[in-house]
Amino acid sequence: MYNTPPLSPPLSPSKHIKQPQSTQSSRTNSQKKPKMKRILIALLLTLVLVIVWKISLQLLRRPTLEIVYAYYNEDIDKFSGFANLIRQRLHWRFKLSDTVYVKQEPSDELSKKLGKIVDNVVYLPNVGREGGTYLHHIIQRYKATIFPDNLNTSQDLVLADKTLFLQPHPAWYWIMYDRLNFILPSSAFLSLGPYVRGNCGVTEGHTLPQMKSIYQLFTGTECPDDQDQLVTWAGQFLVSQDRILNNPLGRYVEMLNLIEAPSGDAIHDETQWWFANKNDPSNPFIGHSLERSWPVIFDCNQPSFINEHACGGQHKAGSKHCLAPFAICFVGCYGVSKLSDVVSRRYSKVYRQLSSTDKLDWNAHSVSLVHSLLTAPASLYVLRASPLALSRNIHGYDRLIGSLHAFSLGYFAWDVLYELYTRSAVFVAHGAFSGLAYLYSFTPMFMNLGPAFLLWEASTPFVNLNWFLDRTHKRTSMWYVANGIALTASFFLARIAFGGYMSAVFFESIRENYDSLPGHIVGLYVVGNITLNTLNLHWFYRICRKIRRML
Repeated sequence: MYNTPPLSPPLSPSKHIKQPQSTQSSRTNSQKKPKMKRILIALLLTLVLVIVWKISLQLLRRPTLEIVYAYYNEDIDKFSGFANLIRQRLHWRFKLSDTVYVKQEPSDELSKKLGKIVDNVVYLPNVGREGGTYLHHIIQRYKATIFPDNLNTSQDLVLADKTLFLQPHPAWYWIMYDRLNFILPSSAFLSLGPYVRGNCGVTEGHTLPQMKSIYQLFTGTECPDDQDQLVTWAGQFLVSQDRILNNPLGRYVEMLNLIEAPSGDAIHDETQWWFANKNDPSNPFIGHSLERSWPVIFDCNQPSFINEHACGGQHKAGSKHCLAPFAICFVGCYGVSKLSDVVSRRYSKVYRQLSSTDKLDWNAHSVSLVHSLLTAPASLYVLRASPLALSRNIHGYDRLIGSLHAFSLGYFAWDVLYELYTRSAVFVAHGAFSGLAYLYSFTPMFMNLGPAFLLWEASTPFVNLNWFLDRTHKRTSMWYVANGIALTASFFLARIAFGGYMSAVFFESIRENYDSLPGHIVGLYVVGNITLNTLNLHWFYRICRKIRRML
């Protein structure tokens, strides 16, 4: 009687049985590697070319922005740090220059120190507070812009496309740093301080009668007592060249004469009980009226413009609240991987027979499954709960969306490290492009569309279940067929149909906001989106081909 061979291979030793498969697998992998390398090199070259092209266009098209500082007896080191921060936040959107107006005795040493921080150092008499400084700059640049031939001025003395007026330190910094994100080539006026309602000089419990005079000077009409106006504080704001030139030069000159009126002028007799300082040319009370009147002067005086979401919100983009979900997800991915190893060793015979590389792949799919089961429902919730989600505000920031992005960013960071370890070029590219897209959303940029793209994860549980059923030899089971149908439907709906629609919305957003976007980041997003959609189409083709063979 002949001994019949076993129906299944012995558990140990397995080397003699696996060797032919591993040889065939190695041949297949060796054939795929050159092709994958060529694809990866082509993608990288395309990315580099697009980025170089977009950066070149951005550098050529950037409008000019001059930063103007009103300086008086400030800490040089703090001012240097602040000026560098402002430049870093704005340099990719504008061609920058900066000027500091110093209202103290001229000093060679001070000039030398300030000259290392800014482009131009100008000394002025210590009169008129920061408002007088701003008006002096406006008048001089206004004249050079309108009458360049008569004044024989050089090009760098004309009004820039945008002018940012600041003091040497941030006031209301949590508002200011947020609103720097909204200084765009299309901006006409934006205060970097609080917006409040006012009514002809009555604002937040204070009365400033001279605001009525300023309103009448710049609008040509009396201030309407039955209408509120938009008021701002802190004397830090951006204004465009067009808004400055909309007012006749004589109005700025008249305002400067008022705020720099000499001692003994009747204007210094007007004050309020809460103004504890001496009302004199160096600190005129009318300076507080001017500080609050810049929205009126530059035709941005509608109270409806008070909008926290439009003006940056209360939370700084990328603030510390995002670190917790990132860390939780990153560490959690490692924990799920280890837990998968422990549980699978104990309860799965198939797992115990796998090579060390296949076991890593098994655990990575476990991590991906858990992440997708958490992220897809969370994305649906955020799409309903966040007013920023799916809006047209591509530069908005929302704490809820930021937390979701930070959580997924933790997964993408873990995934890239894992794929680098296993040397999977395609999935390294997938994880890197996805991670960078969500990382740059904290600038903020395209945060409004992020949760919608995370809905791609709705198909990922079925992708992972298909992989597990395949590895556990369940290809002929009803579970495998049912999951295959669910995988095909969810992949098409989430990634092909809805993903294609959101990609169209994404490209339309780029077209509408092209001037406000840095070229290199646009290049990254465009190449990343095309790469990820190409991979989705490729994977869907493979799914359909597999379904066809099953049928």
